[in-house]
Amino acid sequence: MLQDRNSEAQKFVLATNDYSLNHPMVRGIRDKLTLIGEQIDERVDGIVRGLKLAGDAKKATVDRLTAEVYRARTNDARQAENSPPLPADQA
Repeated sequence: MLQDRNSEAQKFVLATNDYSLNHPMVRGIRDKLTLIGEQIDERVDGIVRGLKLAGDAKKATVDRLTAEVYRARTNDARQAENSPPLPADQA
């Protein structure tokens, strides 16, 4: 897409050297440049959305694992409190 954009930009510059901005050929090139720009913007937006979703998913995984660790620690502490003390020869 970037190569297409650069190619059309060069055509636009060359065409405006010979024709007015209202010439059909110049307007066509300008319209194509606008379309390519919109396509690039849409693709970039899609990439950014995908990266954001991936980041959100990773954060959710970290949050879930953090909660599991907290529950395991709490459970271990609770079990230690409720367990009878070990005899001195087993400690």
